[in-house]
Amino acid sequence: MLSNDFQALDELRPLAEKCPRCSLCKFPPLVRVEDAASSGVCPSYEEFKVHASSGGGLLVMALSLLDGRSEVTETFRRLVYGCHACGACDVSCKFSSDIEVQETLLHLRARVLSERGPLPGHAAVLDAIARFGHPLPAKPTPLGEALTALDLPRRRGAPVLVWVGPHFALDPDRHATLRRSIALLERGGLRVTTLGADEPYVGRAALEIGDRHLFRRLAIDAARAIDASGAERVVCLSAEDYATLRADVPRVASLRTRVEHVVEAYDALLAAGRLVAGRRVERSVTWHDSSYLGRLSEPYLAWRGVVRKVSGQIEVHDPPRPVRRGGGGCYEPPRRVLARIPGLRLVEMPRRREYAFDSGESGQVEAALPDFASATASRRVAEAERTGADLLATECPQGHRVLTTAAADRGGRITVTSLTDRLGESVEGVAS
Repeated sequence: MLSNDFQALDELRPLAEKCPRCSLCKFPPLVRVEDAASSGVCPSYEEFKVHASSGGGLLVMALSLLDGRSEVTETFRRLVYGCHACGACDVSCKFSSDIEVQETLLHLRARVLSERGPLPGHAAVLDAIARFGHPLPAKPTPLGEALTALDLPRRRGAPVLVWVGPHFALDPDRHATLRRSIALLERGGLRVTTLGADEPYVGRAALEIGDRHLFRRLAIDAARAIDASGAERVVCLSAEDYATLRADVPRVASLRTRVEHVVEAYDALLAAGRLVAGRRVERSVTWHDSSYLGRLSEPYLAWRGVVRKVSGQIEVHDPPRPVRRGGGGCYEPPRRVLARIPGLRLVEMPRRREYAFDSGESGQVEAALPDFASATASRRVAEAERTGADLLATECPQGHRVLTTAAADRGGRITVTSLTDRLGESVEGVAS
């Protein structure tokens, strides 16, 4: 029996061998291309301009490694990690196929890690997880200690568990937005709680670096903490945690509690009239679909079945294998929230929704190849500037940080903002 829960690189060989070298992994389907400047979908190919730095190139490298035609050299390792693992190639490829490009990349990283070890920056990330319980080596404060110091609500029996995450807990620049998020939820009548020092890290960095054993342990710890809380639903402030709890943790741990992102909670409260955005915000805004909030958050689809040949030629999955094509991410809720803020005018970027260009925050690239991460962020800011919008909004703490830096480096022609902050500006009774 076959499964959608691939356990090793060689299980992905039949799908990887389907690659027709069509380059959809580099360029989105033409029906989605609106201008020449935004005609690429792959940040690593945009940066390095070689086939090996694309989804199709990585499939070729994986097959070569499996066949014994290649070995994990330093160049091989840098090519495998010189990718944001943002899922854009995977979604674009699946416009006309069922090839699992993202799965192959993550399993290829696991193979590279086992044979050659991590890049220096990734070694520091793994060390930080071991020492401090979070993936931020520049922040040598234990995650539990940082969460305790925030003194956030702890209410026994509260039905809504707010999942803070290290990227909010350990970044003082995001603390005001963090508190504003909780204030908005409470203003909408939700009874919320947090886990404080008992909130563990969900393990995304371990998964992206390739330490699948560490990720499994961290994912199980996170699922157990959520179940032990007794909450009816989890509201994630961080897009990374949302994607991981929604799409990856369920593959290794039972998670019965509903997971949503804070923008989904805002959307529901506004629709029900429990939050009212009354103050006008006379600005134009373009929305950045974070890879984590968007395509990478599409829920995992369990499947078990077999492959059969029809007429001795065409291979089909029996029963039909569900394929994640990126459309199940969180796309409409943030747009509906922005539309409910009086005076705020949304201007879309050409690359949006499941075909959005990454902002440089994903794949642990910033830890190992910071110049590449900065270049990716700059490309996304340039695209936002071309819309003519005043504001570039996102609801991903890492994305907010890298985009803010890139916008400043480009002369500050556009201001990076959080959806939470703009909603808080409009809702009466919530500090702005």
